[in-house]
Amino acid sequence: MKNKILNNTLVALKQEYEVNLLKAKEAFENGTLLKLEIEIDEDPINPRDFDNVGVIICKHKKYFLGDQAPFSIKDCGSWVEAREKIESQHAGEELLILPVYMMDHSGLCLSTKPFSCPWDSGQIGFIYAKKGEEGLTDQELQNLLEHEIKSYSKYIAGDVYQWSVINTISGKCLDSCAGFLDYNEAQKDGEAALKSFID
Repeated sequence: MKNKILNNTLVALKQEYEVNLLKAKEAFENGTLLKLEIEIDEDPINPRDFDNVGVIICKHKKYFLGDQAPFSIKDCGSWVEAREKIESQHAGEELLILPVYMMDHSGLCLSTKPFSCPWDSGQIGFIYAKKGEEGLTDQELQNLLEHEIKSYSKYIAGDVYQWSVINTISGKCLDSCAGFLDYNEAQKDGEAALKSFID
């Protein structure tokens, strides 16, 4: 009786193996054995945790945003006063200071330029850096600070992506990479990984 059960189990396993092998062969022949999935990165790394040239300092009633600066602008009564406080904290240094605006409507968005909607947006702080940092010109430094705000904006909006190369037969993930702040960049990198598996 035991041998009969064992034989039946082995036969069933062999049949399942042969079916999966046939599926894999067909998938390989028609190019569907592997697939690339692009998804939202559910646990992205904060770009402010990396080395950044600029310092983001903010004040907001609802959100804690920006960097862990050694001083606060929360007690400042105006943005002119807040800017003066930043400059006084860096006395003797020439700074490039850009305003930081936020739109809070169906998600958060940051920019160094004002938004067109006056009701759901407004200034929340500044991003600044010492002029000549990294040997950059003022324009290069401004471009870099604007890029840092764009990256941080994508992070707080959840606009971060990851790719995975999936075996369509087993459902197993063969490789993956996360933290892309641009969908097209994630797709391009994922396609290169998929091609390396196919090759």
